[in-house]
Amino acid sequence: MPKLPCKKADVEFIFWKDAVSQWSRGQLEEAASLALAQNVNVGWVVHENEDRIVFCNGTSSTGEMDHLVIPTANVIQRVRLRAR
Repeated sequence: MPKLPCKKADVEFIFWKDAVSQWSRGQLEEAASLALAQNVNVGWVVHENEDRIVFCNGTSSTGEMDHLVIPTANVIQRVRLRAR
């Protein structure tokens, strides 16, 4: 079995909001109904500061990683998983 890239105790769910849209043209009244999408991801934090969280959800044997950069202001909730 390959070595885990993080400790089991570091794995967490992160619930956050993000803008999801395409460029569009519409009436001013329609703008008030636009909303942010709520997302949930599972992975581990590889870097964090007051502005952003770099959240990894996969790595390869070549050292590359799949990651998201999430503004800390957009985080709704973080749930750390417990290691057994």
